[in-house]
This record gives sequence, structure tokens and C-alpha cells, in this order.
Amino acid sequence: MAYTSTTDYFIQLLEIGNCETFGLPFGEGFVTSAGGGSESVMQSSRTALLLHADQASASGLTRIFVILVKIIESRVFDQRMIVPALVVFGFLLDAGVAGRARLDADWWQSTFRSVAKTHYKSTNLRKLDAAVIVYAGLATVDSVRHDALGKLANMLLHPFPKIRNVAADALFTHQPLDEMKSIDWSSPPKNLKAAVVKIRRELAS
Repeated sequence: MAYTSTTDYFIQLLEIGNCETFGLPFGEGFVTSAGGGSESVMQSSRTALLLHADQASASGLTRIFVILVKIIESRVFDQRMIVPALVVFGFLLDAGVAGRARLDADWWQSTFRSVAKTHYKSTNLRKLDAAVIVYAGLATVDSVRHDALGKLANMLLHPFPKIRNVAADALFTHQPLDEMKSIDWSSPPKNLKAAVVKIRRELAS
């Protein structure tokens, strides 16, 4: 059983289901390990995925991104699948490999909208946290950077303090605004509105 959690195992698994044949069933199986398994399984599978993505052709890498987003779009209400899918998608974005994929601005805009639908009016902390990870990754993509930063700014007024804090960290990483440095994001949203208005104004300028 220990063997199944090693990086080598997941590398072999990805080679069997290579980039050109990376389909929905295989993708769904993989994201449950890379986005929702034990700590050792997640680490091993993510390392394997990153190594595989680095070596993939542009078309193969494109297919991986397309399949991940198809999983996100088709599993919006499946709590068991949607959170791992968002986490893995965010992980790949953060790894900086998206630039080699053949994905146009329309695809990224559609993807942004799909991610927004996954947490609309949600109270699921894990899903919301995963969405923040994705928005942070989308902030590195030129065609949706403004939208992603705007979404993170909106989440600064989220009812949950944890989400406000992780959104603030993500936003500051990609847009280090001086206004954000001294703010306690654990404060009630009503006390943060004025600051968020200024932040939105800065992002729009």
C-alpha cells in the first residue's frame, strides 16, 4: 500500500494516461488524489503532475487544463469532486505552466465565470478557500488578471473571517497595495467597507 503513495507511482500512472488521452474519468480519479488525498498522497501526486506538465507538449498541456475545467464545470454541485478539482487547477496555475498551453482569452474568460459559479452563495469553507487559490492563479493570466483581482477584492468583505484573510493575502501577493498593510481583515465587514472601496479604486486605476 505504501507504494501507491509514491511520486514514481503517480508518474507511471500519468504516463499510462498520457497527456494526449487525459480524459474526464482519468482526470477525476487523479484530482481526488492530488486535491483531496492524504498529505503524502497529495504531495506525491502533485509532484508527479508538475513533472509531467513540464515535459508535456503544448497540446498535451492544453488538454490537461481543458479537462480540469471540464471537471469543474460538470461537478459544480459535487462536493467530493469540485474542491479537489479547484485545488489542482489552482496548483497548476500557481506553478506557472499555463503560459505554454494553447488557450485564448475567450477560454480564460469562460473559465473565470465557471469558477465563480462554483462558490456562488456557498458556505463551504473548503470550496471558498479553493476558489481563492484559483483566483490567485488566474491573476497571473493577462486576459483575466483584472477580473481575478476584482474577485479577490470582493472577497475582502466575505462574511467568513478566514476567507477575508486568505483573499487579502492572495491579493497582496499579486497587487501589494499600501492600503492593505495595516488592516485587520478579521474585523467585521462593515468596518472594512471604506478600505475595500479604496482598494477597488486602486485596482481600477
